[in-house]
Amino acid sequence: NAAAGSGSISQDPLFVAAGSGDYHLTSSSPCKDTAASLSIYTDLEGTSRPQGAAYDMGAYEYIQTGPVVPVINSPSTASGATGQAFSYQITASGSPTSFNATGLPSGLSVNTSSGLISGTPTATGTSSVTLSATGAGGTGTATLTLTISAPAAPVITSPTTASGTVGMSFSYQIAASGSPTSYGASGLPAGLSVNTSSGLISGTPASAGTNSVTVSATGAGGTGTATLTITVTTVPPSQPVYR
Repeated sequence: NAAAGSGSISQDPLFVAAGSGDYHLTSSSPCKDTAASLSIYTDLEGTSRPQGAAYDMGAYEYIQTGPVVPVINSPSTASGATGQAFSYQITASGSPTSFNATGLPSGLSVNTSSGLISGTPTATGTSSVTLSATGAGGTGTATLTLTISAPAAPVITSPTTASGTVGMSFSYQIAASGSPTSYGASGLPAGLSVNTSSGLISGTPASAGTNSVTVSATGAGGTGTATLTITVTTVPPSQPVYR
């Protein structure tokens, strides 16, 4: 028997014609894809190594003449968060015509025609997902380690200072990362209010002063807060004009 990368076998290597000195490998040789990975990148005939999923044992690398088994080459790890859209594209060499993925976390599914894994994860955890790509030469598989964690709390990204004038319209938009679904603001100057759905602080300030306002943004991962300093001033009185 042989194992990929083991560098040894205990059975007939199935050369093309060992008796006449032809030590090329046949398509069913157990030496295919079983050699240890060495820093030898061509065989005796100059053929690049490896030709398949791993190096071949022997002096000559086996060259596939018909359809090849697809080899999955998309990343072997991926991560996502519960309650947030996730997507991962299975890619492979060998012109695959269909794909599959088994062991997916709840909330995710695979499009067997395109190889796109998508959906919204519903639980945290790490899953070992078996990916496959099928073509005319057979089916190639690989393992994807998929980690789903709890989403992070939103982070306020809008400016930390704002200014307004007594008796004049004021507007400030709370912005945050992390896909917030609601907003808040406490300690607002008289005359101002916050729209908890959009995060817009607006109104007409009624008095001058400096106010320390706590703004917040809430999403699936919790609530993020920041301090906004709002400075409200009065309009200077008109100066008389002397002629």
